[in-house]
Amino acid sequence: MNSSAPKAIEVINLTKFYGNKKVLDQVSFAVRPGTIHGFIGPNGAGKSTTLGILVGLVLPSYGNAYIEGRSVTNDPYFNEHLGSVVPAEVKFPPDFAVEKYVGVCSYLRDVPLDQAEERFAASPLFQFAAQKFRDLKKFREAGGTVLISTHILSDLQELADDITMIRNGRIVYTGPKTDNIVKTYEEYFLNDEKNREGLFAEKANQQLEKELRVFVGKLEKIRSNQISLEMIRGLTINYQGERKPLKTLANFRISPSNELVIQTFESKFVSLIIEVVKQQGYKLAGSTKKEAYFTLSSSGETREKLIRDVKVITEEGKTAFRLVRQDIRKEISSSINSKSSKKGTNLFTDQKRKYEIQMDELIKNYQQKLIHAKAKKIQELEKV
Repeated sequence: MNSSAPKAIEVINLTKFYGNKKVLDQVSFAVRPGTIHGFIGPNGAGKSTTLGILVGLVLPSYGNAYIEGRSVTNDPYFNEHLGSVVPAEVKFPPDFAVEKYVGVCSYLRDVPLDQAEERFAASPLFQFAAQKFRDLKKFREAGGTVLISTHILSDLQELADDITMIRNGRIVYTGPKTDNIVKTYEEYFLNDEKNREGLFAEKANQQLEKELRVFVGKLEKIRSNQISLEMIRGLTINYQGERKPLKTLANFRISPSNELVIQTFESKFVSLIIEVVKQQGYKLAGSTKKEAYFTLSSSGETREKLIRDVKVITEEGKTAFRLVRQDIRKEISSSINSKSSKKGTNLFTDQKRKYEIQMDELIKNYQQKLIHAKAKKIQELEKV
């Protein structure tokens, strides 16, 4: 990267000790203005410490860093143009239910609460990642600069202009993103025995995080107002001997007065749709030539069904996590056995076991996250 080119962020020989342990060793890299720059490496490589220094939360032992030419250690106004810092996990108070979150967002964005709730109902969680990509790209197009650290390397393949890789507190690569970031990552870390453990953990984190997104997204689609729009859309009717999904026959929304509104594309389907929705335990409040309205009042039978759905989704998630563990374990075995065969010994058996134990700990961690999401959703449903 051209050393004379302008830099939005510049890191020069950052070194950090915690006691006698050196966690950063002369870290240097630069981020070009108007770009998205990926900062990646195994767990414990020094990413969080570096980012902490850049935002003024951690003091370096040696070296310096600059934001638009201002020293983060010597200039108290260095962060004047620092837009925001987004942590990996957003924390809310334990009682911060979905409704309260939507309420706060509606207040901050000056959107009426009923409109915010409708928008939220129509915006499943899986769409949030796509929106994140669009927002970051628009920010870059407007001249903004982003330094992003993520376990999801496929995200960086789409988003990043440049990348920096850190290992054991040292920069091993900085420059334009490669054609295959995942392959480049493996080349830099897989063949280094000291970093093999971190690489397997990183891969497991990437896959588990993706699975967690999927299943938490499914849980969020189970609405706390006793209706699952996704479930309703997935129902079918029998019309002239053919099964037709409701999602191809009508639009669905929840009104400000807390009613399920179904607007059919053709009036001939109204009566059939009414019957299949009533079979799910929802009470018809009224209908017109092309619309049907259902009340969402509490129904013990409906609530129990939704809670059963929550439990089924959670078990599916746990199964998906176990499959990830199996895949990573196979990769560990293949790698370790290859090294063992070359030496004609089983000296790597203990190391293999160490990696497998680490995988088990990761699985437990992600299972706990999913169980927490399950408990929160059940608590939400039981309040209705």
